[in-house]
Amino acid sequence: MIHRPTPVALRRIALGAVITVLLMAAWKLPILESVAGFAVLEPTAIWYVMQDGNRQIKTGWDSNLLGGGGEQTMTLFDGSDVVRVEINPKLHEGSSVSIGDTIAAILSLVTESNIGELEAELEFAQASYAALKEGSRPADVEVAKREVDYASASLEAFKPEYERTKDLHSKGFVALEKFQDDEGKYQTLSAAKRLAESNYEALKVGARPVDLEVAAAEITRLERMLDYARRRHELRRILVAPIPGIIRFGEADGYIVRVMRTDTLAVFVSLPESMLSDVMPDSRVDVTLAIDGRVLSGSFNRIIFRTTPIRGSTVVALVENSDGTLTPGMQGHGVVETKPHSLLSGVNKAIRTRLR
Repeated sequence: MIHRPTPVALRRIALGAVITVLLMAAWKLPILESVAGFAVLEPTAIWYVMQDGNRQIKTGWDSNLLGGGGEQTMTLFDGSDVVRVEINPKLHEGSSVSIGDTIAAILSLVTESNIGELEAELEFAQASYAALKEGSRPADVEVAKREVDYASASLEAFKPEYERTKDLHSKGFVALEKFQDDEGKYQTLSAAKRLAESNYEALKVGARPVDLEVAAAEITRLERMLDYARRRHELRRILVAPIPGIIRFGEADGYIVRVMRTDTLAVFVSLPESMLSDVMPDSRVDVTLAIDGRVLSGSFNRIIFRTTPIRGSTVVALVENSDGTLTPGMQGHGVVETKPHSLLSGVNKAIRTRLR
């Protein structure tokens, strides 16, 4: 005897089949997921001027998420060549700067000394050439003799002080800056004496064509050296901002001044390392600020391993700050969008995680 399903049974069978199909589809249907973590706002780039333990002045990047990304030294000034770093007096803590604004000037001891010596030598060389060209008069010879006497007396008067500084420096009792200053002055006085003697001898014997040629060549040589020294001085001494940002002064680790870029800020969200493979190149990152509850949104930029403020892997996103209402150091709760997963893959992942 064949039993025919009743209408009620048929409806139940049909409903069960529909539910089964829906469950099978849902089992593999992609479901959007996300992962949360501690979040903090930081500058997208930090450019610095600092002095290290060897007294060398350096400029470079602590970070540059809009450029190379990592730390990088850009320029280096040898410590023995630096007198001091002068900060632009118009700048103060929190000042805003634009690209190309003057931040500081490097004052170079060696360069300043060389320029002074070359200017003195050129002046005497020009005077000697003029005297040779015009010929000698008794009055000129007498003046030249007095210049020799004066230059010799000045050199002899300063020589004991220079010798004393030289000896004390060799024993470590006098700073390098003092020794270099005295050495430069001694060399200048020596050059003045030699040129005065040359001028005097030339006036006594009168000028020969070869003397004029040598004197002219000496002037040309000194002019070229002085021009090079001046151009080198100008190129080395001015430091300008390579990025727009705000000024921060005199912090630890030898920093003299830093420029922090804040028109775009970086959001660092700390995540478990096991979740990093699920972060997508176009993952959305949302941050709820603890201070006022504002919600910021940005797109994934990169993954960085950090040691502070929380050690571990962080997802970095960029957020606009053109109105300047956001400041570095703000903290909050970050949510990072991850790859969609089906119920099946989610259960499998949970089981694998539990088995580990």
